[in-house]
Amino acid sequence: MNFYFKIFLLVIILVLPTTSTSQTNLKNERLQVITSLEDRIQENQKLMLTDLEASKANIDLLLNEAVSTNNENAEVLLLANTCRYYFQKEDASGLFKASEILYDKAEKNQNNRMKALSKMYLAESLKFNSLFDDALLELQEALEILEREDSLDFSIINTKSNVYISFANTYSHLNKPKIAVTMMMKGGDEFSKVPEGEYRDYLNYLYHSNLGIYYMEYDPDATEFHARKSISLRPKEMEKDDVIMLRNYLSLGKVYTEKKEFDNAIEFLSKAELLAIEIGEYVNLKDTYETLIDVAKQKNNSENIEEYTNRLQSLKLMQFETKNKSLHQIIEKRKLKQSEIDKQNQRTFYVWILLIVGISVIIIAISIFVYRNKIHSKYERLSKEFLEKNEVLEEDKLAIYNEIIDLVKKDDPAFMISFNNAFPNFIDSLLKINPKLAKGEVEFCALLKLNLTTKQIAQYKVIQPRTVQNKKYQIRKKLNIPNDIDIYNWIHGI
Repeated sequence: MNFYFKIFLLVIILVLPTTSTSQTNLKNERLQVITSLEDRIQENQKLMLTDLEASKANIDLLLNEAVSTNNENAEVLLLANTCRYYFQKEDASGLFKASEILYDKAEKNQNNRMKALSKMYLAESLKFNSLFDDALLELQEALEILEREDSLDFSIINTKSNVYISFANTYSHLNKPKIAVTMMMKGGDEFSKVPEGEYRDYLNYLYHSNLGIYYMEYDPDATEFHARKSISLRPKEMEKDDVIMLRNYLSLGKVYTEKKEFDNAIEFLSKAELLAIEIGEYVNLKDTYETLIDVAKQKNNSENIEEYTNRLQSLKLMQFETKNKSLHQIIEKRKLKQSEIDKQNQRTFYVWILLIVGISVIIIAISIFVYRNKIHSKYERLSKEFLEKNEVLEEDKLAIYNEIIDLVKKDDPAFMISFNNAFPNFIDSLLKINPKLAKGEVEFCALLKLNLTTKQIAQYKVIQPRTVQNKKYQIRKKLNIPNDIDIYNWIHGI
C-alpha cells in the first residue's frame, strides 16, 4: 500500500557575529531585531512539529517583519516554512504557489540551497496530483543544484538528505519500494557527514523513522526494527510527540496489522490519528484511516468500517478542492511554458530563415565573384594569347615588309612576287576598279601600299620626285580617287 510521508527541513542555527561597542546605538538596535527575528524563526520551526496552525499564523507575522526590516535571509527561511506548512497540510494548490514564490526569491538572492528546496516542494505538489515522472525531473534538478555546493555544509547536507527522502517517497508511490529504500539510505549517508552529538542523534531519530516506512512494502520486520529504533532515539527534552513519532506509530500500526495483531495495531493507529489531528498534519492521517479501515474489514467490524470510511471521505473531499486547484495551476504553468517554448521556436525558426537567406546570398555572391574571376582570367588568358599571337604576326609582317623593301631597293624582279604573296588580293582589287592599268602602274600602286614616300620611291627607282608626283596624279585619275582623299589612305583601304 502506498502512503505519504512527512519531509523535514532541518534548518541550521544561524550564528550572527556580535558587534563591537564602537558601533552606533542604531546599528546595535537593528542587529538585535535581526537576531531576535531569526531566533523566532527557529522557534517557529519547532512549533511546526507540534502545532501547524499556530506555526502558520506566526509565519505570516514574521514574514511582515522580515519584509519591513529588509531581512532577505529571514524572508527566504519563512517562505520555506510556508512551503513546509502546505506540504504537511497536503494543500497541493498552496504548496505549488508557495514553491514558485520561494524559487523566484531564492533565484533573486542567488541562494542555491533554497532553489533546490523549492524544486523539492514543487515535486511534492506534483506528486499530490500523481504526476510522478514530472516530480522526479524536479528532484533531479534539485540534486544537480546541490551537487555544485559545499558537500560538508550542514545546511546543504540537510537539504540534500531531504531531496533523497522525497525521491524515496516518489519511488514508493511508483511501487518500487527497494529503490525507495536505496534513496532513503543515500539520505542516511548525508546524515553520517554530521559530527557526533545531539544534532546527529536527532538526524538518526528522523532517519530510522523514514527508513521504516519504506521497508513496510516488503519487509515488515525491518519496519518494526527501524520504528522502534527511532522511538529509542526520541530527544529526551521533547515534551510532546511530534510528526516523527506520528510516523513511528503509523509504521507500528501497519506492522501489527500485517501480523494480524489487531489490538496492538489499533492502539498505535489510534495514537497516530489523535496526534495527526492535534498537529494538523494530513499527510499521514489519510494513510492512518486507510489502515484502520483495513483492520476493521479483517475484523468484520462494519461499524468501524463505516466510521473510518466517512472520516477518510471527509478528508479526501477537503483535499480534493486544493488538488483540483493545483492541477489547474500546473496546467496553466505548462501552457505558459509551452507558449514561451513556441515563441522561442518561432524566433529560432525566423533566425534560421534569416541565416539560410544570408548564407544563400553569400554563396551567390561568392559564386558570382568566382564566375567573374574565371571569366576575367579567361579573357586575360585569351587576350594574352591574342597579343602574343599578334606580336608574332607583327614580327612576321615586319620581316616580310623588310624583305620586300630590300627587293625594291635592289630593283629585283622578284619584288612583285613577294608583294603578291604578302597582299594576295591587292592586285585583283585594283584591276577590278580599272582592268586597263599597266604593269608599271600596278607596281607603282604596290609601292604606295608599302607606304613609301615620294622621296623613297624616287630614290629606290632612281627617278625624280616630280616624276613620282606625276605618277600619283595619273593613278588618281585612272582609279577615280577624289582629290580630297589621301591617296595612301585610299590605297590602304583596298
